Amino acid sequence: YHLLWPLKDEFALFNVVLQAQAVRDLTRTSVAQVENNLARAHTLVEVGGVLGNVDILRLEAALAQAKQAALEAEAVARTAARALILVIGLDDTPDVAVVDQLPAEPGPPPWSEDQAVELALKRRPELRSATARIDQAEGATDVAKASLYPGVMAIGNYTHNEGNGAFSEKDSAYVALTVSWDLWDWGIHRAEVAERRAARKQAAIAHDALIDLVSFEARRLALSASTAHQTLAVARTGLTAAEEAYRIESIL
Repeated sequence: YHLLWPLKDEFALFNVVLQAQAVRDLTRTSVAQVENNLARAHTLVEVGGVLGNVDILRLEAALAQAKQAALEAEAVARTAARALILVIGLDDTPDVAVVDQLPAEPGPPPWSEDQAVELALKRRPELRSATARIDQAEGATDVAKASLYPGVMAIGNYTHNEGNGAFSEKDSAYVALTVSWDLWDWGIHRAEVAERRAARKQAAIAHDALIDLVSFEARRLALSASTAHQTLAVARTGLTAAEEAYRIESIL
């Protein structure tokens, strides 16, 4: 717990508080166990002399060590709780109760590897940005291609006159069509189109590489979650055995 103070993330600090409280409860249990063993040892010495003073001294030393560990664990737990209070901004709160409300029997991961990949490819924002860059590159290529073709402009005009005499033309109209084609700069425009196409190809390559990376990460996390869930049964068996061993040791 010497790394407690640099932590700034509330969730990480919350986990530290839970771990510190678990260690504190464990040390308290150890103190109670050693005290019970010491009381039984005194009884055995007084009744039948089964144990000697050396055994009593050994248990008293173990009790002192257990109490010291309990005091240290209590200090770490309280310090962690106060650090959490400080981080979340509850300066006037003397203490907080940190409780783990996760289910005792967590269910399996909700997605398989393929489902995780499919969901990641739909929701990851960097993939959307990569797709938008491809669209942007395609638009820039179309704009560059437009400079290779001639420009056509049509102009129309209609005029109606009244009161200018009998010989004036009352209605007149004309239509003009202009065509411009800059052939001298075709080399520049063709190079620009090639550049835009290369940029579009680079954007597509980056998009495909990002798809592979996101798919790999999604599969890795899905596999890690599935493995962690499968190890729960093994850990549960070990915990049951440890609790039974502790119960037998407490009785003896």
